Amino acid sequence: MRVSKIYSVKLVQRRATICGLLVAGLMMGASPLAAAETGHHRHHHEATRSDDTEQRIKHLHASLQITESEEANWAVVAQAIRAKNANMHSLMVEQKAEHKTNRTAVEDMQARLNFDQAHVEGLKALQGAFVALYNAMPETQQRHADEVFKHLMHNRMHDRG
Repeated sequence: MRVSKIYSVKLVQRRATICGLLVAGLMMGASPLAAAETGHHRHHHEATRSDDTEQRIKHLHASLQITESEEANWAVVAQAIRAKNANMHSLMVEQKAEHKTNRTAVEDMQARLNFDQAHVEGLKALQGAFVALYNAMPETQQRHADEVFKHLMHNRMHDRG
């Protein structure tokens, strides 16, 4: 399979599922946003989102080689990740509920701005928690954390295109 960008199989499957739900909703005359957030699919999506968050937290914990003495600072970082993700999810659900087919371009831009501002606020809180953890790490572990984050940021930039 030749693809200009490499995505994980899970990401491609998730996007295909969302597109399928949106198309199915349109074909049945429903709002595409309502179709994506109904019944079993909503419950499954929320469980998957929570599982994905916990998997990322566990992966980051292992990647950063968090020691027992760093666990208290790590717990604050993990909670900041959970809070940010939960807040972003709530905002998405709220925006979907408020979505109307006759929304103007200005209203769409404002909704995007609100979403981006919430994202930035979540990142600020996460950074504050991470700084305390990072400062408590020995220098060798800080250098390792620097490499871990370079890799994470590189992958994120490629995923976004």
